[in-house]
Parts: sequence; C-alpha cells; structure tokens
Amino acid sequence: MKKTKKFPAMAAVKNELLETWYKVQASAKNDNAVDVMIYGDIGAWGISSQQFAKEFAPAANGKKQINVHLHSLGGDILEGLAIYNMIKNHPATVDVFIGGIAASMGSVIAMAGDTIHIPENAWMMVHKPWGIQGGNADDMREYADLLDQFESSLMLAYSSKTGKTEDELSELLAADTWLMGQDAIDQGFADKLTDAVDISASISTNRIKDYATMPKQAKNLLVEPTASTNVPKPNENTPSSDDALAQFKAQDKERRTGIQAAFKGFEDQHSELLNSCLIDVDVDVDQAKDQLLAALGKGKQPAQGGTHINVGNGSVVRDHMGNALAARAGLETIEPDNGFRGMTLQEMARASLSEAGISPYGVDRQEMIGMAFTHTSSDFGEILSDVASKSMLQGATEANETFQDWTRKGQLSDFKPTKRVGLESFPTLDKVPDGGEYKYATMNDTGETIQLATYGKMFSITRQTIINDDLSVFSTIPSKMGRAAIRTVGNLVYAVLLANPKMADGKSLFHADHKNLLAASGLTAEQLDKAAQMMALHQDSAGSVLNIEPEFLIVPRALKARASQLVNSMFDPDGKHSNVHNIAHGIAKVVSDARIDAAIKSGEPLPWFMAAGNGFDTIEVGYLDGNDTPYLEQQNGWSVDGTDFKVRLDAGVSALSHRTLVKNPGQ
Repeated sequence: MKKTKKFPAMAAVKNELLETWYKVQASAKNDNAVDVMIYGDIGAWGISSQQFAKEFAPAANGKKQINVHLHSLGGDILEGLAIYNMIKNHPATVDVFIGGIAASMGSVIAMAGDTIHIPENAWMMVHKPWGIQGGNADDMREYADLLDQFESSLMLAYSSKTGKTEDELSELLAADTWLMGQDAIDQGFADKLTDAVDISASISTNRIKDYATMPKQAKNLLVEPTASTNVPKPNENTPSSDDALAQFKAQDKERRTGIQAAFKGFEDQHSELLNSCLIDVDVDVDQAKDQLLAALGKGKQPAQGGTHINVGNGSVVRDHMGNALAARAGLETIEPDNGFRGMTLQEMARASLSEAGISPYGVDRQEMIGMAFTHTSSDFGEILSDVASKSMLQGATEANETFQDWTRKGQLSDFKPTKRVGLESFPTLDKVPDGGEYKYATMNDTGETIQLATYGKMFSITRQTIINDDLSVFSTIPSKMGRAAIRTVGNLVYAVLLANPKMADGKSLFHADHKNLLAASGLTAEQLDKAAQMMALHQDSAGSVLNIEPEFLIVPRALKARASQLVNSMFDPDGKHSNVHNIAHGIAKVVSDARIDAAIKSGEPLPWFMAAGNGFDTIEVGYLDGNDTPYLEQQNGWSVDGTDFKVRLDAGVSALSHRTLVKNPGQ
C-alpha cells in the first residue's frame, strides 16, 4: 500500500520511544518494509555499526522498503559511515524521516535516503570533522591528514544527494551550517517538507555543549529522556471542531485526487466504479486501485503458454500498457478491451505514475515524464524496455546472415582463453583383446584457442521522444540494433576466414603444408571435385584417413550464379558435353556473402572456399553460456533525461581446424 508519507505526530510514538531509543523491526503496516529508529548517538556514545549490522541485515533481507526515523546529534565518523553505507547499498527504497535534528554524522546517515522527509521546524547540521589527538608535531600532522580524509568521505555522501560541488560543500562544512526545514530542502539535503514537531526524546542535553553554533530553536527540540518524557496530558492534542473539519476536508481532497490519478486512462470504461469510490469516504486509494484491478481482470483468461494477466499483483496495468505499445509498434496484436489502446507515450507515462499512486498533476510535461522514468514505483521504464527488447530480438531473428549455416556454435563459460581439443587428437580405436585392458587416448596440446569479447552499442529514449510520441525508438532503432549485433558476429567470422590466421602449429590456416590450398584457378566442376578430394584425404595424427566430405561452397556474391549453376546442373554446366554427367552436381550447398567481395581489391581474383558441415571443427562461434541472442540492459536518468539502453553480445570466433576447410585463391 502506498500512502502519502508524513512524519508521525510525536504523541503517537512517545510511549514507544520511552521503551527504547533504537530499534530495527519489521513494519507492522507493510510486510515488505522494515522500520529503523535511531534516536540518539552514533558510535561509542550510542549505537555501534556492529550492532546495527547484526540487526539490520536479517531484518532488511528481501525487503523492498526501508523507513529510517532519525533524531541524532551525530557521533563517531567511522561508525556513522558504516551505517550510512549499509543503508545506502541496500537495494530497497529508503525513506528517511527526520524527527527533530540530524546533525554531524546524523546528517550523513540521512543522506542514505532516496527521499528525505523533514518537518518545518526540524534541523540538519553539517560541519568539518573534528577530534582530539595527543602527541608530537608529526602525530598532529598525521591526524590532520586523517581528518581531511574523513571530510572527503563526508562530502561524497553529501554530494551524491545534493549534487553540490566540493567547493560549495567545503564552505558549508567550514561554517558549521544549520539548516531548518525548508532551508534543508532548498539546499538539496532533504526532499519533502512535513508538519512541524513539538519535542523529541532520547538525546541528552549534555551533548549541546559540543555544538556552540546550535540555534536556540534546535535546542528546544532536545530533552533528557526520563520516565515522564513526552507523556501527553489527556486530550492535549485534541483539535477544535473547526480544525477537525479542515483536517477532514484536506484528507478527503487528497484521497479523491489519488483515486482519480489511479483511474487515469480508465475513466470512460469504469466511470461508475470511479464515482462510487469517490463518494464512499471509507474507500482509500489502495482499495480503489484493488477494485479497479479486479474490474480490469474480470473475464480475462490466461494466454496459452503462460499467464498474461495477474490480477492483484500490480502487473495487469503494466501488461496492458506493454501490449498497447507493442501493438502500436507493430510487434503484437492488440488485446480485446485493452484500455490503453491508442494511447500516446506521454499518456502512458502519466498513467504509469497514477497506477503507482504518484500524483502526476501540478507539474509540467518534462517533469512528469522525468518522474515516470526515475520514480522507483513506476513501471514506465520497464514497459519501454520490454517493448524495445521484443523489437531488438525480432531484428536479430530476421537478420539475413550466412555464417550460421557453416560455422559451429560453441559455449564458453568465461572470458579467459580456452583451448579446444583438435580433430587430430583422437586416433582410431584400439582393438581390445578378450579380457584385455583399454588404453587412454593421448591428447595433444595443439588445439586452437578461442576467447570471448564483448560487443555493444547504446541508444536513448529521451523525454523529447515521449513528448513527440516517436515510435521509431521501439519499432526501428532496437530492431536495427538487434540486426547489427548478429551482423557484427558475421563480420568476425568472415574476417577470420579471409585473414588466413596463424594456427597452433605456427602455419597459416590455408597453407600448402596443410594440404588445403588449391592452385589458383577459376570456379569449375573439376576444381570443386579436387577440393572435395583434398578434404577427404586428410589424416589424423595417427595416419588414419578422416574421410571428411564438404557440405558448403562459400563464394563471394559475384560468383553466386556460377556456383549455383555448377552444383545444381545434372549435366555439363558449360554446355560443351550435353550428355555428360556433371561431376559437381549436389557436391555442396552454396553460401554467398558480399563481405568476401568487399574485402578484395578491385581487379584482384575472387577466392572461394569449401567447408565441412557445422558438426565438424570448422570455424567456431562461441557465446557466453551459449546465449546467441543480444541482450538489452537499461539505466534510467543518468547520461540522458530519459532511459539509456545498451545492446551487448558476448562472442568469440576462432578457426579450429585446417582439415575441414579448403581454399582456392581464384583467378
């Protein structure tokens, strides 16, 4: 359940604070949340990082929301930084609620929050680290250097939240800067202003002497924790009837606005349900959303092969929105009764925020779309990523590549060079006499090496793209990126074939000593037969004939017609002897690729090749864990005002054996 977060009135938590000033516990209101309360000192005077880690790690494990209630004058730098890092590095969404004062290391811990809530009269204080050191001049200089290092660590925490430069922060720290409520927000140290608090507990007034510049208003927020602290008098907080009415009106307005936002995009189809939720003051935003989800999922059947709509888990809107966008991009067929049919990208961004319980009203289009991209509760970025991924994979599937026909697909588990066992490593099997002993085959060390590399490119979906409703970023760009990924692997394969690389024996792939290089000649039936004979007569290391037959004739595009004529004609393809059988008929399948043409200089002869089937060791294309499809990664709101997408593919290409390939340089 997502509700507008406000710092709880102190009267509601006073008795709880009397029991303990520090605790980490599962939230009573949200199964996916953990509540952290630090109302006191950090380190030697109070909570240690070791104790915090012991309780925080198990309590926060698997949680999606962390609520930190903080009221502290600070304490030990190292202890505070450790606590800050534990909270900051947790994958959950973190909300920090300042209970009165977050000073010194207390303000650093506050910076771990994704959203920092501060009351109107609460305070934050930042200052340079200080300490006490005894010793000689060298000791003092060493300690000063240490304090400078600590200051750099503090500024990293402040800078990551506020975006301020080192010079700006140095000035604030040097001045022992106290920021109250709105000032903290204006300076970037907090995000949301909440109602004023009256008094807080569990900070000893003895610590006040450590802060000579503390404003009087801040001192008024500190009391000694005693048995009677903060115990309210009967009805002391009871509002007048006028105040109660005003409070009710404000709460109902907020409720109605939230419900209308949740129904954004569904007002027409479910107007009666919307009106009934607005009228019933007992229906809050979450209950209204549950009713809407149930209405949207009513009558829907799971798609064959898997469940498409999951009513009640929040995916129904995302699935419908993704289907509507994919349909507009020409990737899917629109589902019946899809409420997002025909919606623009901008309308979908607004609906994503509304579905997440975030009001998209009162902000301009740029800010609204930015919120849809970056807010952790919004599915908008994931919806765009899903559709872009489908388009990319479609492009990869439709890529018109030839290398898959004749190369061998391999699997690699890491990026280290990997030796492949050579074809010649296994001689013929030995005869085993009755009761005799089997002998181990001896593996030689001449196997070829293959190694992975990463290939990738980035593209962006910006706020301007959403405002312009530009669908090319889904229908065209990812598709072309997918094709480019597969084309990149094809480039690598033909580069190896044409480069004639050195093999493990120190000789080129195509070499006279390898008996796989024909004398230069044109493409004729006789030459094809010679190439096939050359491949068949290869021997393993023990001298046994391998009897490998070619399956593919690889030619440049300029020789495709000639090659097809040679292998498909029943009789002499040159027409000289019409009744003579064509010795090259059916000898191999023709594969032509223009990369060969492009690699040969004008006027030079065009080479052609014969290759064994891809079950043999020809050229291997290895993929990380065998995944031969490109992968799409997404990151929101960093280098662009929108979403960065990165297409990557991990592949390695290597020639494995000279025995399965034959080359004719052409003439």
